Amino acid sequence: MSTNESTFEQSSLGMIANNLTDQERHLINLIRQAGAAAPAELAVKTFMLPEEADQILNDLGQKGLITSQSVESTASPQLVRLTDLGLRIARFELMKKMR
Repeated sequence: MSTNESTFEQSSLGMIANNLTDQERHLINLIRQAGAAAPAELAVKTFMLPEEADQILNDLGQKGLITSQSVESTASPQLVRLTDLGLRIARFELMKKMR
């Protein structure tokens, strides 16, 4: 990747990250740490009502940052995980904190 491409990507990631709410950032970070998580689990960890967490997860899905996966062999029928873009945003946010 050239320097211009890298700078452009960092700028693009920065624009996306700047438009995230604190709650969205928190959920992205939790999903990054877990690899995949059930929406109910995320609601409990963030002290949100399940409906609140579901709405935020829906927003993140519309932004292309997470994807849902149906799982029949677990207690939770659905898991969410970060998309490639979501993972890049999570890493961008982590690097921003380390500076």
